[in-house]
Amino acid sequence: MRINKEKYIQYAEGQQQCVLSGDYKQGNKYANKLIEFNSIIEETEGDIANSLIDGIINSDKPNAVMWISLVCAKRKYRVEEIKAKLIKYSIDRDLSVFALNAKVTLQELEKMEA
Repeated sequence: MRINKEKYIQYAEGQQQCVLSGDYKQGNKYANKLIEFNSIIEETEGDIANSLIDGIINSDKPNAVMWISLVCAKRKYRVEEIKAKLIKYSIDRDLSVFALNAKVTLQELEKMEA
């Protein structure tokens, strides 16, 4: 399966919109695709994966960054930058329930480092 930054971000934003609108059936489809993408990225070596991760992080799309964050933690790649973004997202009231998601994701990252 071919993954690109645009497709990853599209699924992350779609999943976010589905959660906010209550369309959990479609949201779960997006989430399953993101889980599949993350598995592939985790298994991909070096620069190819890092380039894709960079594009997702640099997009500054909160849900995409949250989805890719645990992959970054496992790879020990750009973790401090991810943490800073998660802190920013966790206090952003405009993100609604995703602010809480950012807080929980940050806690999971910290557990992984312990």
